[in-house]
Amino acid sequence: MKKLELQNFGVVEMNNDEMKRVDGGQLPKWVKGGIWGYLATQVIDNWAEIKKGFSEGYKAQI
Repeated sequence: MKKLELQNFGVVEMNNDEMKRVDGGQLPKWVKGGIWGYLATQVIDNWAEIKKGFSEGYKAQI
């Protein structure tokens, strides 16, 4: 089996800044707040259905 030598292709290791961009970086706080707010309103608006689903799932396990 041949060993792949990345140096032959001019490939170099990424620095920390590039790693953050590749991994997705950080979301602004207002975006995170919006996501959590949306999730909270969905849970509040659909609480009866969520409770029913958990109850049915729990009873199915017993």
